[in-house]
Amino acid sequence: MFKSIQPILTIQTTDISSLVGVVFEFFANPNTNNLSIVKNNTEKVVEMNISLEKLKNWAWQHADLEYSKKYFHQAKEVERVVETTYNSLAVLMKSNISEPIQEFLNKFEQLLKNLQSYCSILENDLRNEQIQKELKTLTRRRLNIA
Repeated sequence: MFKSIQPILTIQTTDISSLVGVVFEFFANPNTNNLSIVKNNTEKVVEMNISLEKLKNWAWQHADLEYSKKYFHQAKEVERVVETTYNSLAVLMKSNISEPIQEFLNKFEQLLKNLQSYCSILENDLRNEQIQKELKTLTRRRLNIA
């Protein structure tokens, strides 16, 4: 998920679907096998969060306009899927006070927040470009008036 030269987000929407499917299965049929899989998936989400934290920090320090243009839409798509999935999970599982489910939800919520932060960093670069273009246009207009 994290490359040393120019890191990129490698979480796919299918990764999210596969992680969450087991949680629904555990909710419907809480047995030890499903419990074990939920715990493993919670660890996978923890690993995603660690990598995403690194990616977010890298983007804050090093991302440029080209990088932001290239990866913003993909990150936004993953963020939308995670947010929709999280909202569905939270509504369905709100009454389930089982520790494995709550732990998974907490880590999944953290993943959503990390994705939102990462997208925000990239979006700021894109906004800055738009502001620069507008400033150039205003400067040209002002020079034309004078």
